[in-house]
Amino acid sequence: MFNDVSLKVDGQKLTGWTDVSIKRSVDTVAGSFKFSVVDIWRGDAIYLEPQMEVDVYIGDDHIIRGYLEERDISIGAESNSISLSGRCRTGDLVDCSILDAPGSWKEIDPLKLITTICDPFDIKVIRKADLGEKLQDFSINGGESVYEAIARICENRAVLPISDAKGNLVLTTIGDARASDKLIYEYNIISAQLKQSHKDRFSHVFVKGQRSNKGNGWDKGTTGIFGKAEDENVDRWRPKIIVPGSGLTNEGAKTRAAWETQIRAGRSSTIQVNVAGWRQYTQELWRENLIAFVVIPHLGVEGDMLVKDVEYTLNSTGRALSMGLVLPEIYAPEPKVNIKKKKSKRNTVIWR
Repeated sequence: MFNDVSLKVDGQKLTGWTDVSIKRSVDTVAGSFKFSVVDIWRGDAIYLEPQMEVDVYIGDDHIIRGYLEERDISIGAESNSISLSGRCRTGDLVDCSILDAPGSWKEIDPLKLITTICDPFDIKVIRKADLGEKLQDFSINGGESVYEAIARICENRAVLPISDAKGNLVLTTIGDARASDKLIYEYNIISAQLKQSHKDRFSHVFVKGQRSNKGNGWDKGTTGIFGKAEDENVDRWRPKIIVPGSGLTNEGAKTRAAWETQIRAGRSSTIQVNVAGWRQYTQELWRENLIAFVVIPHLGVEGDMLVKDVEYTLNSTGRALSMGLVLPEIYAPEPKVNIKKKKSKRNTVIWR
């Protein structure tokens, strides 16, 4: 069946799971999964152990390649169960440190650096976005995880590091495809919830740092770098200083400040929707990083939105799909330095 959920191990697909949760998000580099089966003793499933590499499928659609991380087996007079959970292969980048740290590089291509620190984990890096000029001066902090270092590089260049179904690290921008279906309340949207929080927004974001002026073997001191961006929708004085941790140019610092302001503004307003079915009418799965036209009159929403995250679930009540939606421009690769104040309109959600 095209919606059967399976774990593939050593070429064998294991099905019959009674409880399933599969999560993917553009904000999380490693997708996760949890599978359980109750009252059906699967002799083959019991031999699945932590550290084994597995592939997660919905029908013939490959969702995650990763590792089992946890196994829980329960036996009793009335029932037996087994629960398995894990993450994408890129989860190792989140957990593990860089053995070469503290180390530093001068005039290095960012893709080359990211590839270098991913190589020990046998994770391929795929570039789908422009990473810009060389890093003039980049240092890795002692104990810093691989992903933390990658995130610092990408944040300074308005690029998102995510994973694909094969467990590769993908450096990309947002909205790589458009959904075939529209999302419409009381048609395929069963319920919707608007969540707004301004606690992580700031009126002004300042990026401050230094870079060395070394050249031709001579140490010519350092140069200060500075960039700032403003969010006019934060009414009171709330400044935030960010130290980028690498030798940006002033232009790079300006981009980082704008990116930080834009991301914080966008994440302050999200819509969580529960959708009927895992697939669109074309039989393509709903997935993260799709642009979809959304109509929710009760929330004043009518227009393009980005599917930020998806969670496919299966339990005794059936299949369900939960998706997080945000405005797509919050991840724009060329962020605006100032976010203009949004005027209130009757019967519309004030996103900014």
